[in-house]
Amino acid sequence: TLDRLRDTRQRTGLDGLWLDSYNSATHVMDTAVFADAVRQADGLLPWQAQVENLGYTTYCEGGPTAIGTVSTSGWQPPDEWSRFRPETLYKCGLYLQQAGDASKMSAFLSDPRRRPYYRMLANLCCPILDPGHFGLDRRSLERIGQANRDFNAVADLMQVRRLLDFKGVEWSSAEGRAVFAFDTIDYPVPPGMALCDVTEDKAVPLPENRRVTLAPYHTYRATF
Repeated sequence: TLDRLRDTRQRTGLDGLWLDSYNSATHVMDTAVFADAVRQADGLLPWQAQVENLGYTTYCEGGPTAIGTVSTSGWQPPDEWSRFRPETLYKCGLYLQQAGDASKMSAFLSDPRRRPYYRMLANLCCPILDPGHFGLDRRSLERIGQANRDFNAVADLMQVRRLLDFKGVEWSSAEGRAVFAFDTIDYPVPPGMALCDVTEDKAVPLPENRRVTLAPYHTYRATF
């Protein structure tokens, strides 16, 4: 398999690989001899590491967010939407497993006061859901488009996540920081960095103390 993947990459430049049913093929496999399942599971990560060493980015369906791999998996909406926390969907590309009460789900996901789609992207969750769940009216589509543009503008900085209570998410990398604000935030801009409001595509003037007020549902990029 590795030889074929190496050859494919050299011939075509392919650099991404979808691994379907990740856990089903290993960790939840039912075998007559349990040790066989253990060997299969233990062998998966070294094999995946070799695949990535060939230059592939692996995208896994069926679960291993705990090991830092971007994952997609079936999602069943919560029974109680007041308990929904996009922060728990870190590095997930969820798709709808069971719709449940579709009208209630759509009413929540398209709520402009909560903006779940924006908050999902802020936590590196890229939902594979029917756009209709997030609203099909003009304003909803504009919010979705703006959220996508914001995400693309700062994605290169999204390495290490830090939750800012329930007010936003900050990401950091060697090149700078990205902040997704869900509420008004008093934010100290690190020394030596300039700040840009990517939602409005404009530089943010910094006072002498370098503390600025971030606006709700705006995204910011701070770089040297």
